Amino acid sequence: MRFVARDSSGRFFLWSVHWGEAGYGCQIASLTATEERTLYEWSTRLRKVPSSTRRLIPPSIADQAPVSGSFVDSENAIRFFAKNGDRELNRWARIMFQEIEKSGPPT
Repeated sequence: MRFVARDSSGRFFLWSVHWGEAGYGCQIASLTATEERTLYEWSTRLRKVPSSTRRLIPPSIADQAPVSGSFVDSENAIRFFAKNGDRELNRWARIMFQEIEKSGPPT
């Protein structure tokens, strides 16, 4: 799952979560406002085209060194995403993990 969130200072981050046998694999990359807008427009267009013709890879971003971490439970992963305890990032992380829980437990 990929998710874009904005912190309390207005900075944007692209988050990525996947799960496997060992738990959650997480990454954070910072985005410029232009990159955030481009990803939003890309995702909006993506929803309007048939699945057989969708471009699966989003446009590239400038941050080529995302921060990574692995976690067994979602609370530790939420703390990873809520950098420095930022209240907005914490809120977005909780929303993201609610969506993950809806799609089923980690396998």
